[in-house]
Amino acid sequence: MEQKTKIVKIDYLYYSYPEGITNIDELADFFNRSTVRFFKMTRLEQEHCVAPYFIEEESTVVYLNPACYHTFEEVEATVLSRKEYEERLREVVRTKCASCVNFVDNDDLSGHYEKLRLDGFCWSYSEKE
Repeated sequence: MEQKTKIVKIDYLYYSYPEGITNIDELADFFNRSTVRFFKMTRLEQEHCVAPYFIEEESTVVYLNPACYHTFEEVEATVLSRKEYEERLREVVRTKCASCVNFVDNDDLSGHYEKLRLDGFCWSYSEKE
């Protein structure tokens, strides 16, 4: 069963909440009360996945200054191991992509990582006639 988790979207990037923070109100309170300018956060990378689905092993620890950003938004996401993500992506490719004009039938996922979400939505899908 897919387990969704709450993360924070800061401008156009996605981050896990810091330890001990569980929602956006707590995060805002944490930022507002702190005298520290830079906060350690874990950014969920999107090189081999499409939000709101992320690969657990593809994250980067960063320090950010919240005063330099414009928008903070709480979103629901699914964070999976690389193995589980790729298994699910292969299944979506089998069911969704065969009817697309852009589909090349091979086992390579490289053309799908940045376009195809695990719910089946694809940025470049165009149905064959």
